[in-house]
Amino acid sequence: MKLTESYAMWPAASVCGWYFTHPASNYFTLGRIDEDQAQDYAKRKGWDEREMMKWLGVAMK
Repeated sequence: MKLTESYAMWPAASVCGWYFTHPASNYFTLGRIDEDQAQDYAKRKGWDEREMMKWLGVAMK
């Protein structure tokens, strides 16, 4: 097991973490982001398009 350059665990089936729960917790997921949102974020981070796709590609629609 190792971390990729984007800090994902490899192989993909690897699982590691701390899980905290509480009966009153409200869990939610975040939806996909549009390209304009990704470009805006990348601009604020100072990333070029390649760097943006490396970090945000899986979150884009």
